[in-house]
Amino acid sequence: MDERIRRLRISLDDLVGEQIDESQARPLAGISKEDLFSFIESNFPDAYKFFTGIILGPLNVEGLNEISRRFAGKIFEEVAFIYLVQHLRDFTVLSPKRTKRFFDLLYPNASDIANPAGFDSLDRVQVPDGLIVKSYGSSRKITGFCEFTITENHEIVERKVKGYLAIQSEHTEFFRRANLYFVTPHEGFRCFPQDTRFRMITLPFTRAEFGHFVRSLYTNHPGGSASIGDFVKRAIEQISRAANYMSNGDVPEHQREYLAVRSNHPL
Repeated sequence: MDERIRRLRISLDDLVGEQIDESQARPLAGISKEDLFSFIESNFPDAYKFFTGIILGPLNVEGLNEISRRFAGKIFEEVAFIYLVQHLRDFTVLSPKRTKRFFDLLYPNASDIANPAGFDSLDRVQVPDGLIVKSYGSSRKITGFCEFTITENHEIVERKVKGYLAIQSEHTEFFRRANLYFVTPHEGFRCFPQDTRFRMITLPFTRAEFGHFVRSLYTNHPGGSASIGDFVKRAIEQISRAANYMSNGDVPEHQREYLAVRSNHPL
């Protein structure tokens, strides 16, 4: 066996072992909609801190909408992963972070792409959201890529399919028998690829139900002395005040540095 492949297999064994230990130590919810949403409400790590920590660039309404989408995407990732761990009990599902660690080793020369919401990736590599691993005694076989997605955008789906097929053909020693699993809300996709290598796992809630849950978490989840909704309200008030200052040409000295940083332009 090639030495590099041998080292990668050892690393995969270590990651699977870590994941098993974590799963045994972490009490998981059931797989009903109510179980999953309740688990996220109780265990999502400091949603307020996460939300306010991913602000980049101009603090404007468009920016806040993008932050909200990232927030929803992070929650969906958490829910989808928890569901798979419960649903696929005969397999080990590597978390997004452990999957990324394996791909860092698989593509050591690829540039790292950091994402403020935690969706880190690699340049020109379609890093999956999870890997499904089957253990046969002391041997591990990767049987699936996971793609957690809310979108129904057919172009995005096609792009992801092409990316995974490229990885599979490049690394047959690990992915020869790996299917691609799209994990989606209950409705699934209207235009799903007709290929036995691509499969769909649907979660026990619709897109509308998930959206309602995210809005509830976004509005009510406590963080320090305020909810995320309170933070957004204050941010929009700041945007409004800044716009008034700018339109009047009267920017107080104590606001100049703040606005320059937020707009990425000198005043």
